[in-house]
Amino acid sequence: MKNLIRSAAISVACMIAFCSLSLVGASASTDLEIKAGEGYAYVSDCDERAKGIVEIPETYGGLPVTAIYPEAFKNCGQITEITVPESITRIHSNAFDSCVALKKVVVSNPSCEIGTAAFVYCSALESVELPSQLKTIPNEAFGHCLALKSIEIPSTVTLIGTEAFRMCTSLTQVDIPASVTAIRLNAFLGCSSVEAYNVASGNTVYSSKNGVLYGPFKSSYDPDEYEPSADKTLIQYPNAAAATSFTAPSDVLVIADSAFRDNATLTSVTLPNGLKSIEAGAFYNCSALINVNVPSTVTKIGSKAFGECDSLKKITIPGSVEALEDVFYASGLEEVIISEGVTKIGTRNFENCASLKSVTIPSSVKSIGAGAFYNCSSLETLSIPASVTSIGSNAFTGCDKLKLTVEKGSAAYTYAVNNGIDCEIKEEKPVEKSVVSVEITTLPSKLGYYYKETLNTSGMKLNVTYSDGSAETVTSGFEASPKTLNKTGVQKITVTYGGCSDSFDVSVSYAWWQWIIRILLLGILWY
Repeated sequence: MKNLIRSAAISVACMIAFCSLSLVGASASTDLEIKAGEGYAYVSDCDERAKGIVEIPETYGGLPVTAIYPEAFKNCGQITEITVPESITRIHSNAFDSCVALKKVVVSNPSCEIGTAAFVYCSALESVELPSQLKTIPNEAFGHCLALKSIEIPSTVTLIGTEAFRMCTSLTQVDIPASVTAIRLNAFLGCSSVEAYNVASGNTVYSSKNGVLYGPFKSSYDPDEYEPSADKTLIQYPNAAAATSFTAPSDVLVIADSAFRDNATLTSVTLPNGLKSIEAGAFYNCSALINVNVPSTVTKIGSKAFGECDSLKKITIPGSVEALEDVFYASGLEEVIISEGVTKIGTRNFENCASLKSVTIPSSVKSIGAGAFYNCSSLETLSIPASVTSIGSNAFTGCDKLKLTVEKGSAAYTYAVNNGIDCEIKEEKPVEKSVVSVEITTLPSKLGYYYKETLNTSGMKLNVTYSDGSAETVTSGFEASPKTLNKTGVQKITVTYGGCSDSFDVSVSYAWWQWIIRILLLGILWY
């Protein structure tokens, strides 16, 4: 019996030892799950019921704890503080994702690396001590950290990733060190409380002026394809700035994705001549914006660039912009002038523009995309030129007051008939054209005349060229002068048609009886 009891006691002791090894080291919180690797250990999981301050041990079973694995603390919604020991060299992606009560993080190892979205949705996070030798703030690292008021970016950081600080709505100032050589797309999207973006002197890639961030930029959502453009770009405007108007510098060539997005203060923005591109969402939800110009040098306006701009009532699109695709979604526009040169009104371009009353469509437009005017409930009349050969599905769904003006036989006429849309036929007007040149191709049959004889233009043909590029041959309807040939010798005849003229020569001489009369008259005068 004693042997049996001894065996049972040994078994229980082994089980306890095994459990303590498989869960945590002796000095660590029992909420952690730590696993051994080859020569190292790592934090793999945490009990979602864990509360308060959590300390991560430096060792486990004699092995250094060197990493916090992906999603190890995800959804641990009651943890308030984390101390990451010096042994940790890597915090993997989404390690603290959605730790909504986490307020403070201390990372002790100066060379510790931080993975993608490591602290995303840590909405209570107020303070982070980043590793002093950190090189990269990765994509979405602090996305939706709503309480984060300030952060010191180490002077060793060279790259700030895509949406790294997205929706950090409590940040009031961003200081970018001289070491930063790459800021990826939408790094500060939704940082609505930032009053200024400041770039340290000595930075050769980025700059700031009056709190506005400038630098090279390429719009790409794939970080592997990131490649800065040589064009100077307005990357981010500080949305908490007090100014109501803004004039972009003359050397800016690109307005970046979401550069002014969600701004609630600016009423007027002046963009420079020479600007090439307004990228996606550049002015999205700029609720106070009344006036903005699109220079005639702009060739691209990105998706929802002016979406939900409630106060923007009128805009002119230059002909340099060939295509419009989903640009004005749910904006407050009432009048849009599309200039000659634009060839496409694309998918959902004016969707939910409920105040839109007037749109000028030029003859250069060839297609109107699906849902282009979807739910434009105030649009009553729209003239569609015959140049439009393609209209997508639901292009005018929800336009209950709309009456189209179309040309009979055009694609717009067919679309209106097939979809039960009220329409009227455009009155056909004769094409106004003017004569630009005339050329005599066949001379008159008669080129020799007697003095005082009347000009005869029978047999003459003119080639007439018109302003629309057409040409024709005419044999009448022109004016020729002089009509009476009052001078002997070679005489120039000018032929005029439609305000343009050409000329030819005739020869004029006296008839025999005219010579006799002249001699008799001379004799009488002599005597």
